[in-house]
Amino acid sequence: ARHQARAVGQTVVCTGYGVTTITIDAQGNPVPDGPMILCPDCVPALAALTDTVTPLFSAPSRLVPVRYARRVTLVHQPEAPVHAQSRAPPVTV
Repeated sequence: ARHQARAVGQTVVCTGYGVTTITIDAQGNPVPDGPMILCPDCVPALAALTDTVTPLFSAPSRLVPVRYARRVTLVHQPEAPVHAQSRAPPVTV
């Protein structure tokens, strides 16, 4: 987490009850576990791991038909440009 002193090393011990990680300082002494600090960078990721689905919006209580007025707009469309015809490929190279 932020603003915590870094440990020098970690030792992983396999016990009959599972894996235990022991953090060691520069002199080789185990560092006591302090209070758990939630990293502000990781909290949003932890919040996303829930099983509940948050609805983004609720369904409307009733449906109302929408009618739009028709509009006729005349648009001037220019004629397509006339291009010169392509010539044939060269007779000799």
